[in-house]
Amino acid sequence: MSTKPKVMLVGGIGAGKSSLVARLIDSSEEVRKTQTLTYSSFTIDTPGEYIENPFMYKNIIAVAEEADYILFIQDVNQIRCVYPPGIARSFNKPTLGIITKADGDLEHLPQVLLNFKEMGLEEPFFITSSKTGQGIAELKSFLFDKEPKSKKNSSYLIV
Repeated sequence: MSTKPKVMLVGGIGAGKSSLVARLIDSSEEVRKTQTLTYSSFTIDTPGEYIENPFMYKNIIAVAEEADYILFIQDVNQIRCVYPPGIARSFNKPTLGIITKADGDLEHLPQVLLNFKEMGLEEPFFITSSKTGQGIAELKSFLFDKEPKSKKNSSYLIV
């Protein structure tokens, strides 16, 4: 049985949730589109359709009860925000903003950060690339190290 906290990943279609899960669980399997909730020993991968369809929000909120952290995933190349304002405050769990696909141009990073703020997320925000591994070790350390941590006084990547 895993002693790691369970993390739920929420994000739009193509945001990189499944690729990030593969990095978090050290999987070398081919990443495929998530069609339904996918559980591993310490992750819950949600389909992008769940956040892009307001009728599915209740499912996200219900499944979040099984998680210790809610990770909101945003592709740095997408300026369109699929999240409603203030959604992060809907959860009685710690929430984190994770920026994915940061192996290329970061032109839209300021807009993504603004989106995170409008969602009710607070720093730290993690910039990651599943392709290059950028930011993955820092995210894993923040989530899975046993030492108590504070989001406010974190030495992790704050943008």
